[in-house]
Parts: sequence; C-alpha cells; structure tokens
Amino acid sequence: MKKASAVLAAIIISAVIGVNVNAQQGQVKRSYNDFASFPCKLNEWNKASGSFKNGSDAPDGASVKSSMEMNVHFSGKGFEHFSITPLSGNVPGNFKSLSMWVKPDGKYTWFLVFKDSGTYEKGKEPKREFHFKAEAGKWTKVNFTIPADWPQPVALTGFTTHNWGNDSTVGDSTLKVTGLEIEADTSTAKDPKALFTLSCSTGVEANVFNEGDPMKFNLDFDSWRGKEVKGSLSYEINDSMGNNIAKETKPLSINGSLHQEIVPQPKKFGVYEIKIGVKAEGMPDFQKNAHFAYLPKVQTYTEAEKMLSPFALVIHGGMTDVTYKAYANMGFTWVRDYAYTFGWMKRAKGDNGKYEGWPWYQTMDKKLKDSGLMLLPCLMGVIGEGVKAGNLKMTKEDKAEIISIMNAFPHYKCWELDNEYDYGNGKEEAARGWSAYQAYHKTFGDTVKFIDENVFAVENGTAGIYPERTKDFIKAGNFNNIDVINAHFYCGTDAPELNKMNYNVGGNLVAPRSIYDTLREYVAIASCDGKKRQTWITEFGWDTLAGHIVNEYEQAAYLQRGYMLGIQAGIDKMFWYWNMDTKGKPTNFFDGCGLLDPKVEPKPAVGAIAAMVHFMKLPKPAGTCDLGENAMGYVFTDSGKIVAAVFKTDGLLPDREVEIKGGKLFDMFANPLPSNKVKLAIGPTWITGLDESSMIYKQTAYDLKSNYYNRITAGDTFTIELRTKNNRKEAISAKFALQLPKGWTADKATGEIAVKPGETTVLPIVITADPKDQSLYQKVPLKISEAGVEKTLTTEFNIVAAGMLKATPLAGAPGDCKTTLTIGNNSSLPKSFIIKTEVPKGWKVSPAEMEIKDMRGSQVDKKEFTVTWNTGWNKDEKAKFYLSLPDGRIISEANILPPAMALVEITKPIQFNGDLKNWPAESKLPDWLLGSTAANPATEVYAGYSKEGIYMAINVKDSKVSEEDPRSFWAQDCIEVFIDSAYDRNERKEYKETDHQFWISPQTKSKGIYAGRWKRNNEISATMYDLKEVKGFSRKTETGYILEFLIPASQIKGYKADKGTKIGLNFNISVTHAKRDKFEVFWASEKADKATEKPYIWGSVELK
Repeated sequence: MKKASAVLAAIIISAVIGVNVNAQQGQVKRSYNDFASFPCKLNEWNKASGSFKNGSDAPDGASVKSSMEMNVHFSGKGFEHFSITPLSGNVPGNFKSLSMWVKPDGKYTWFLVFKDSGTYEKGKEPKREFHFKAEAGKWTKVNFTIPADWPQPVALTGFTTHNWGNDSTVGDSTLKVTGLEIEADTSTAKDPKALFTLSCSTGVEANVFNEGDPMKFNLDFDSWRGKEVKGSLSYEINDSMGNNIAKETKPLSINGSLHQEIVPQPKKFGVYEIKIGVKAEGMPDFQKNAHFAYLPKVQTYTEAEKMLSPFALVIHGGMTDVTYKAYANMGFTWVRDYAYTFGWMKRAKGDNGKYEGWPWYQTMDKKLKDSGLMLLPCLMGVIGEGVKAGNLKMTKEDKAEIISIMNAFPHYKCWELDNEYDYGNGKEEAARGWSAYQAYHKTFGDTVKFIDENVFAVENGTAGIYPERTKDFIKAGNFNNIDVINAHFYCGTDAPELNKMNYNVGGNLVAPRSIYDTLREYVAIASCDGKKRQTWITEFGWDTLAGHIVNEYEQAAYLQRGYMLGIQAGIDKMFWYWNMDTKGKPTNFFDGCGLLDPKVEPKPAVGAIAAMVHFMKLPKPAGTCDLGENAMGYVFTDSGKIVAAVFKTDGLLPDREVEIKGGKLFDMFANPLPSNKVKLAIGPTWITGLDESSMIYKQTAYDLKSNYYNRITAGDTFTIELRTKNNRKEAISAKFALQLPKGWTADKATGEIAVKPGETTVLPIVITADPKDQSLYQKVPLKISEAGVEKTLTTEFNIVAAGMLKATPLAGAPGDCKTTLTIGNNSSLPKSFIIKTEVPKGWKVSPAEMEIKDMRGSQVDKKEFTVTWNTGWNKDEKAKFYLSLPDGRIISEANILPPAMALVEITKPIQFNGDLKNWPAESKLPDWLLGSTAANPATEVYAGYSKEGIYMAINVKDSKVSEEDPRSFWAQDCIEVFIDSAYDRNERKEYKETDHQFWISPQTKSKGIYAGRWKRNNEISATMYDLKEVKGFSRKTETGYILEFLIPASQIKGYKADKGTKIGLNFNISVTHAKRDKFEVFWASEKADKATEKPYIWGSVELK
C-alpha cells in the first residue's frame, strides 16, 4: 500500500484562533469574538427557524473587528423559541463571571441560558438565565457574575429568544455579540480532562455526504490550561472492510482555542471510519472515532414519483437525533413515524387544535417538509386502547379525534390505523371472528375517505403475514375503503431467499414457508374483491447487536436483497426498521436494526440503500436470473433501462466466480469493478447497460407460478406450474427437463415451450412423491434450455408425516378434565385415521378410541375427549394419544399433560459437570410429561428440590445451540423457569413478589451458564441480568447441549423446602434448530397460552 503522503485521501487544514488567554494561579480568562473561536450549532429543539454567521460589525474603538451574528424568524403560527448552542459551553472549575458586547435590534428579547450541576426533580429544574439590558441598535457592554448559590461547575448552554406574547405576528430579530469574556477559577476542577476538550463534528446530519458535497471534519480544541500546550494530532481513515485509505500525524500548539479541519477525499462510495488521536503535554490522550458515509448523488423525485417509490424507513420522531435530511440523502423517500401515537396526539392537541404539544408535531412536520420526505403517520393504539376500554367498535369520540388530526395535517397522503394490534390480541380476536379488528378498520376507512378520498387508509401493520385472514376481511366488505394491506416480517439471521420463518412472530404460529411465496400470495389477495389495493411491508430488517445477530456487512447485503425480493414479489413499499441502534446496552431483538449506530453515525447499510436507489429510482420487477449453484440475481427495469443485481445465495457455501457478458459491473456500494469476471459474495454485484438480448434478461421470462417451498407427505401429488412470460420481441422456443428424486414420478418429465411475444403461458407438471420416501427434504430442479440460455428453477419439499396430532394440556384438580385434540391431515389427498390412547393405571380416556374416515387433504379438525386423571403413575407408565393409519402404522402422537406432579428431594449436592449420571434416576421427568410445539423434540428434563433451592437439568439432543446473546433469551436456546413460591391459584393481572420468571441460557464455550430474572410488573424493581448467584454448567454434545443449574433459595422470595409444600412451577425450553424451525418444550403450559402472563395457570408441584 502506498503511503498517505503519496495517496492524498485526506488533508489537514489548520486555523489558529485568536483567543486571549490570561492565567494566574488557576485564574483563567478567555475571550471570543466569532464563531470560529466559539463554535456553536442550532439547537435541535428550535421551533423557530434561524441561522448564525460571523460578521464584521464591531464596537467603535474596540480592538476586535468581528462579531457573532444570530438571526431568527418567527412564523406567527404560535409560540416559538430559538437557541444557538455552544458545542462546548462547559467551564471547568468555578465559573466566576461573564462580560460581552451586545447589539440587539430590540424587536424581541434575547438572553443567555446556563446549566448548573445541581440535582433536581424532572420538570422542576430552576431557570439559570441572564437577561441583559441594552439599547436597540447600539453596542453595549454587559456583565454578569454567576450567583453564589448556583452549584458549580456551570455551563453556558445558549443564546436564546422567543416570541411569547407576540406569537401571532410574523417577525425577525438579530443579535450581535463580540468580546465574550469568561473568567473561571480552574484550580477547583476535579477532573483534569475538563481543562482540555476536543469536539469533533462534520456539521452534517449523521455524517452522511453525497457526491459533490463539501466534506470535512471540524476539530475544535479548547484549553483552559492558561498556557501554551504542545502536542500532536494524528488520524487514519479505513473503509468498512478495515482497509486503510489515509493516515497522517502533525504537531499541535494550543493556547486557548484551535480549529483544525480534516478533509477526507475518498475515491470510492461507502462507509468509512476515521480515528483521530491527540496527545498533549500534561493531559490524558484523546481518541475520537467517527463513521461517515460517502454516497452517490441523490435521485430527484416529483411528488407523484414519491408516491410510487418503494424505499421507506421506520422512525420515531419524538426521539432525539432523528436526522430527516440524512435519511433523504441516503435515498429514502418515505418515513413511517411511531410518534403519531393516538394517545399522544390527543394530549398534544391543545385548546387551539394545532397539536403543538409534546412531541412537537409542528416541528416534526417542518423537518419533514425541509427534507422532502413523505410521511406515513402510525396512529398506534387506536384499536388496542379502544378494545382495552371495552369498545369493540370505534367510538364517535375517537372518530372525531381522527377527523381533527387529519384536518390539522391535510397534506399527509396516508394514515395507518395502528401497529401490531394483532400480536397481543390475536387469541381474543380469533375467538370473536376478528370482529373488533374489522369494525375498527371499516370505520377508519370510511372516515379517511369522508375527509379526503385521495388519502390512503392503511391497515394496522400486522406482526405476521396472514393472506387467508386478510382475504376474509376483504371479502366481508370491511376493507372496502382500506387502500393498503400491511404487514411485517423479519428473517432472523437468514438470507431472505433462504428464510422459512417470520421471526417477528416465531415459528409456532405459522407453518414454515418461503417468505417469497408468502409475499406473492399476500400481493395476490390485496385486490381479491376487484378493488385495486397496494401491499406494504412496514417493518423488516436485520439486527447487528441483539437477538438474531448478523454482522454489519451481512446487514447491508440483506438490506439490498430484502428490498429486491419484496419488489420482485409485487410489494409496493417496504419500510426498513429501524433508523438508529439503541443508545443503551442492547438487550432485545431490534436494538441493532438501525442504519445508524448509537453515535448517530452510518453503518455499511447506509451505503447499501444509497447504492440501490442510485441504480433503481422507480424499479419494476422483470424477474430472476440463474448463474448456477448457489448463485442468482434479480432483474429490474427502470425508465426503460435494465438493471440487475447478482450474488451468492448462501454465505456458508463455497464462493462462485462468474463472468458476466455485456453490461458494466459495480460493487454493492456502486463503485465500478475493473472486470466482468467477478467472485460473487452475499453482497450483490450490480450490473447496468444490459439489453434485451443479454442472457440475464432472457432468463427473466421463466419462473414458477407455484410455490418454491412446499410441505407434503410421502405419496402426495403436487403440481409444479412453470410460467413463461414472453417479454421479448421474438417468439420463445425452449425445452424443459425435470430432475426427479429416486422413486418420484411425473406426468411429464420433459417437454417443449413455445410462447408468442407478449403472451404468458403456465405449464402444469404433476409430480408424485415416493410413498416410501423417508427423507426430511427433497429438491426437484426444473431445467429450461433455449439457444444461448439456460435456467434452473428448483422446487423444495419438506416431507412431513401424513398426520398431525396435538392435545391441550389438562387443567384443574385431579378428576375429570376435558382436552381438545387437534388432528391434521398433512397430505394433499384424503386420508383415514384411527386415534388410540394409552394411560396409567387408574386413568381413563373417553372415548378410548376414535376412527376418522376420509379426512380431506390439508384439513384440520378438533375433537374433544374426557380424561380422568390423578397424580399417581408408575415409572413405565405413560399418557398418550396415538394417530395411526388404517394399516396400523403410528404416524403421530401427543402427550397428555397433567397439570400437577411431584418433585423429588435432592439429598446430596449435585456436581455440575455435564454428566447426567450424577442426577438421581427418579429426578428425570417422564418424556410423556413434556409438551412440545414440534414432533420428536428429543429433550430430557431433570428436576428436584432441596433447602439450597430448585435443581434442574436439560439434555437438548437436537439443537444448533444459539447462545450468542443470552440477554435476548427468547431468541436463543434457553430454559425459562417460572416459580410461584406462595402457590397462589387466584387469578391476577400482575405478578406478586413471590412470582418469578428466571431464564438460564447455555454458554458452552466457557462451560458456564447465563442466568437472569425478568421484570414483569412490580414484583422486582428492574430486570436482573447476569445473576451470578445461579450456579450451573453447560457443554455441547454431538448434536445439542446439556445444561444443569441450581436456582438458589436466596433468589426465590418465600421459598420453603418443607416436604408436602406446594409451589407453582412452569418451564419453557426454547430450542433452535439447523434444519427445522425453532420450537418449544414445556410443562405445564406453553407460552402461546400466555403462561408468561398468568402465574395462576402454572403447574402444581408438591415437594415430595
């Protein structure tokens, strides 16, 4: 690599600021005459607009020839305030006094604002202000002594003005300041670092620069040492892959203030990190790291084009550091904002109905307008709070509020009813046929259209994607005035093309399915009643910090691929979640989904979105291309031009080098590549300049109308639908050949395709799976060949048992109890089944046997059984339902879970070393006692008690052992243990202090565990992370892991280890799996039945 002096990727510009510094025995006096010596910024909470600059006006006869000029503009639309805030107004030690020359224009009152170091109750902080008196239009010197009762240190926080008492008048005002002199006693400074500060900023939102923008880092040194300080400044700049592009070191001499500028000159688009180091005599070393983005020029859109743009972002405008302009510079055209929560808007409405209260909607609106972004306001809580209040239909009052809100913001083009109402209310809604959900949407749609028929009424953003349910709502007429159906999905750590589960709702609510198939079906049902509706995804993303963790490069790659997959499926808008990573310690999935890091600086995903929008302003899907095993791409047209992006599908598989014939190649950040031969990565390679004769474009003619991923049973038939859409000027003549697994058959394995220009054909190919196939997965490739073009379309099959069986756990006291058995025919063909039972002696099931004849393909039915049970069973006994075929083969089984059991006493402390032979044989729970959301859970559980606490061990025999982020335990392998030491069976809405939720996660790399206790209500003051008091051990096995632990009595409030004592107990084991979806093993209730929220339904345990 060449030295930085030879490759000028950045330069340093120095400016020594003329600042007078007088010092004597810790008494330091500093003088400032312009914004170069006293750097400031516009306060982010300003409600009035304004600016500041250096001026040449100065007092007559004064030695200074410059001043600081501040200007404000009041709109006359209500109360507004305005502040100019110093970048570093901190004064170390004892801030004694301040003097300055001021020249106000007299139109409005200007004053100085300070902040002391006192501790005050929020909202009751005392005002610390200096209201100076000066004649309008004349220079006047004013002095201010810091009052003795202000707790030191004291900071100067701004030059401020407002229009109180004159808020209906449009007006402007100017204040000029020079000779600002601050005197301090620095000998009282407790922290030596406070005497020397460095601020580093670009002055540009989120450090996001576009091609052609001036780019520089401003370094402002501020020394209160009272003497010259010598040192050095060094910096280095690295790209997102860690490659150095520039570095330099130079000497410094600082006496008061010093301004330096580092001007990066990157040659490529992307996201960079700059590391700045400062060494100064007698002071600790300073290190400032910052990220910045250098992006292609922003596309320009008309308002009509913005309405069509798919590129959108989710934000919360009420949070700090919301950088609207930066989002626009990244390429986004839309934002979806949670700050428009219904209850907040009602509170902010005010007597004048202008919604000027917190979180300052008018200010947010102005920032939106200034940035050019379009807004989807999300009225969170309309349904949720309404139903919670007992209103299963929207009240007249809420309808009136929505009308008021829309009238206050008539320029917004769409409104969303709520956010993920279905996630916490799905069971209740399902029980009433989703009647409240539909009623609210009907009223909402009618109301929106009553106000403005051109405004979009957008459905509540659902946590999952449920095409059939949405179709029912539309067919019922309740979505007649809903213009957009709306859902969320997250792929966890999966690449979007490989994903089979929506991690926003978990794998237990919906059968595994390709997200592409799901999105296509969702788009298809949007207009099932003939009304043209749009389909939006208002949340999707990947997390780099918590839960399902990907690295930043993967996040950037999957961002591009996720958008492209959705657009190919027909989605009209996709909103990336989220704008910024959490500033606190990451604990939850979604905390690291931001495009900006906690410092409000860009991650590589910023470069990815900008590059994609650079290539595709208003993309229209053309289809996919196939570049061989584990290599594919998406093809689009945009304003008559063809653009493609190709990539390696699975990052874990070997790299693949390909040569692209024709076109120009670019990397994922839009930098040109030197050759058309490229080694594909998970990050897309972009291709422009293609024409309709290119192989890549010709491949787009072929796709599957049928699903790419399917669940079938051995012996089932399935119809592969090969669709050929002739998007060329000449006729298509091609051949196809099917590659079938051994024992599978097809009505046609080969054939010919002939399609005229502009026409589309669908060719059905009926295949039959081998009735004896015992594979879990099979692939059926379909190869299409024509002159110079080959493409393979692969259908994947998950082969499952012919039938499914699931029983609800028993409830209540021993005796007669009802259980509901869910029976499913997994086959596409009619099947007959026989249900049989096996129970311990003294138990009884009625009916003991049941025959189900000719159950339709894919049908699910429910049957009720009565179980007479008790808590006495022998070691070799079990309680089960069996589902068999007429020939006697058992294809599925379901355990009958009693809600009570006994725990054995552990009389000797157990040595935790991963050897389960150390555990008493009687401590192993019977396998049939365990419930599971998946077949064959392959999990063993040991449990016992002693005066030391509750002992447990689990042997999870089939897991990929996800343990990277144990704080986000719900997304990892873990066991949750719920204990009610008071054995309170009374229904209650909140946890008591004797109700506990612990979680224990394996940490096999260190042979340890991670334990915590979750805060549900007010039973503890805060969630307890990393509970060292819980002792344990974990280790990996060949296919899973073993975890053993002791929850000590000291951590279980009210615990008594007396024989015969009863406690409430529930445990839920989350199992991640490499080949199938995450599932749960539990006793006595699963989490889907709200076991986490209802301590009174936990199992009954007697200490034996």
